[in-house]
Amino acid sequence: MPAALVLGADGFIGEELLRQLRERGWEAVGTRRGTVGNSAEVQFDLADTSAALLNAPPLAKMRSKKSWVAFLVAAVTGYARCEQDPIGTRRVNVMNTISLARDLVQSAAFVVYPSSTAVFGNATSRCDESAAPSATSEYGRQKVEAEQGMLRLLDQASSRGGVAVVRLTKVVAARGMVGKWIETLRGGGVIEAATDLLLSPISLPFAAHGLIEIAVTRRSGVYHLSGEGVMSYFEFAARLADALGVGRTRVRAMEIGPLKLPRADGAVALEMSETTTYASVLPQTLDSVLLDLVSST
Repeated sequence: MPAALVLGADGFIGEELLRQLRERGWEAVGTRRGTVGNSAEVQFDLADTSAALLNAPPLAKMRSKKSWVAFLVAAVTGYARCEQDPIGTRRVNVMNTISLARDLVQSAAFVVYPSSTAVFGNATSRCDESAAPSATSEYGRQKVEAEQGMLRLLDQASSRGGVAVVRLTKVVAARGMVGKWIETLRGGGVIEAATDLLLSPISLPFAAHGLIEIAVTRRSGVYHLSGEGVMSYFEFAARLADALGVGRTRVRAMEIGPLKLPRADGAVALEMSETTTYASVLPQTLDSVLLDLVSST
């Protein structure tokens, strides 16, 4: 039975990863910052030392296996928070993350590290897996530094360990803003969506599935998980209304304008040639994204 550790199982990607891994028959352990509920969970915060994690009983058993996977999903997210506290967020997102990954790799884990299109700043053209990062935000710069630190670990990896850096475009799920949109549209209300803010959406199930397929390859390197194209939030909301069968007349256009700071960079679709070749994952179509959203509610 394959084994996996999900760092950040209390986040929405981590939660979906755990669900899919267990559905596929994996022995999966998740970490949470708060109180844990069973023996398949470990209390851990990235502010803690890795020893507190690696010495936990569920991890001792996992580390005895010939090969296992660690999904390093835990992080401080959000452009605004990173801008407001660059020192504190960098400590978690870069220093502690790389330190933990080093210990995991030395324990023969294959580490899967989800990154972001924020590493490409305000790029307007598609970037492939070999493209050089060009971050313009604090969040993006932290992701670049973490990526570089992860890839340097390959020189220290055991014959069974490794690292995959996986850049994801915007992950959408039937919760948060999109969840409120769905609830409002189904309830007969009207929503507003920006015409001047862009995204390349992928669904939560697609993101988790892609991360697992990349883990299965145990091939170190850089991978991309992307939507097929880029659109405005207004276009996306209009297509969501169509998928819900309520009519796009209930979606009103608005502009964010230049005063909203910081602006989210990295709103670009990514090339996935390497990912498709080695993990057999294709860019997700918008129809597939919408089907996942509608069927999950």
